[in-house]
Amino acid sequence: MRKRDTKALLRAVTDMFDLPPDLLMGLPRISLAGREDMFVENHQGIIECTKKCIRFQTSAGVVRVTGDELELKHVGAERIVIHGGIDCVEYL
Repeated sequence: MRKRDTKALLRAVTDMFDLPPDLLMGLPRISLAGREDMFVENHQGIIECTKKCIRFQTSAGVVRVTGDELELKHVGAERIVIHGGIDCVEYL
């Protein structure tokens, strides 16, 4: 089965059973609490970490977070927590 067909099948199953897509498809789940805390599940590693920019890999591509005084409060195998003045979150 081709990768595109597998994705389509997984999407159909998640839609049919009303499941969150990140559960079966390994998609990232990103939550913001105001402008100061960001919770990321299903990441695939940190690429860059400075006080102004944090980049990390996900199955959906690279995500860049920019702002002021950014720091990684927690880094786990599948979860990270970013704290600081978050100005922008973008997929690259």
